[in-house]
Amino acid sequence: MTHTSSRILGGLTLAAALAGTAVAATPENGTVNETTPKIEWTGETTGGYATRMPTAVSGSTETPCEAPSCDTFNLKVEKSANLTIAESLDSESETAAFTLRITKPDGEVIQTNSDPGAASGGKFVKVVIKNAPTGDYVINHYDNSTVMSYKAFAELALASTAPAPTPATGGGSPLQPQPQTQPQPQSVEAIDLQVKVGKASAKKLAKARKLQASVTVSREVKSISAALKKGRKVVGKGSLGTTSGTKKLTLKLSKKLKKGTYTLAVVATDGSTSTEKVIKVKVVK
Repeated sequence: MTHTSSRILGGLTLAAALAGTAVAATPENGTVNETTPKIEWTGETTGGYATRMPTAVSGSTETPCEAPSCDTFNLKVEKSANLTIAESLDSESETAAFTLRITKPDGEVIQTNSDPGAASGGKFVKVVIKNAPTGDYVINHYDNSTVMSYKAFAELALASTAPAPTPATGGGSPLQPQPQTQPQPQSVEAIDLQVKVGKASAKKLAKARKLQASVTVSREVKSISAALKKGRKVVGKGSLGTTSGTKKLTLKLSKKLKKGTYTLAVVATDGSTSTEKVIKVKVVK
């Protein structure tokens, strides 16, 4: 048995043993709006390594988040603005890392992997969602430790109403203290992904055996992958390499498609951050 498999097995065993003592995020949910633009929470996981590894390595956004190896916080956004979601691990380890999965109100998934040590010892890794829509968000936390506690916050970038400082008066100019240089937290801009598919005809698709989609990303990504499904069965696949702006994505179909509704899942990734967009595709005769 390899070292990796031993560690995964150990994580699973510990997770099972401690399942009865798991607690959810504290608090379990919260709201940000004009009155309360920022909210904080904490959490803890056990046996997280075994759960996070398949998520972090494959980039899959489908790994279930189940306590105690994964933690969940439910966030309601009542005001549309740039939204920052950040996490920090309560660890000084240079290898400690986490995966942050954010599901937006429309079902779009943003998933970010922190660099090793980037969020340890009070340093925050931040994900910024521009013009975040209002609604309910689900925030999942995975990490690569046997037992790990973390702290997190969500904050809307709203204009400050604090009054400007009053200039000092008097004869002299008092010495001002020099600002201390502080390490800057790692900040990651979320990938905004849009997907469109035109009218799909079963007759035309049977001849071409290809489905065309238009994908738009807000910034350059390393790769885009897409899967067309009927239920759980994959009936078409496609991919792109480095992409920016809008491009055509071609999916090769494995079979003739019948009239009906299909699901198209598209994932864009830059290596550490990925975004999944799922849309319905209606195929007519």
